[in-house]
Amino acid sequence: MIGGSVARRYAKALAMVAGEKGLWDELMEDLKALLPFWNTKDIMNFIHEPSLSRRERAKVVVNIAKEMGLNEMIKNFLELLALKGRLEFFPDIVREFEKVWEEERKRVRVVVRTPQKLSDRLRSRLATAVKNRTGREPIIMEVIDEELLGGITVEIEGCVYDGSAASMIKKFVESQDTNI
Repeated sequence: MIGGSVARRYAKALAMVAGEKGLWDELMEDLKALLPFWNTKDIMNFIHEPSLSRRERAKVVVNIAKEMGLNEMIKNFLELLALKGRLEFFPDIVREFEKVWEEERKRVRVVVRTPQKLSDRLRSRLATAVKNRTGREPIIMEVIDEELLGGITVEIEGCVYDGSAASMIKKFVESQDTNI
């Protein structure tokens, strides 16, 4: 997976500079602001337009960053990506940078799947449990999964804790099979 390694390298380099300059949050905010714009058909066509030189692409992305009022470091970073022919990796770079940012800020991403929105009380209890278990502040990403009969699944750093009704029923059935 060449794209993943390229994205990690660029994200780590940007993170190193962010740490040195104390700009973690500002850069993360700017990168997230750019991401929705980046995932459009127009920008993909622009990135892959064969008639444009890398220098021309660099001028365009720097102007976009200026128009958006982004940090000078982000402008320079986008220019570098354009000149190196790496603009297509920008979304992956942002995801990798976000992982480093979360680690630096002692945060952990938690994906919670439920059949309906979490109550404030349950969300608070879940956040406390995750913080106690990981020692980091949870960033809870709630996914409403109407196919779940009930219960909850929680994913933390690739580990899934399955408390769904379907999982409980399956475990019950399996335990009954062994008792027969």
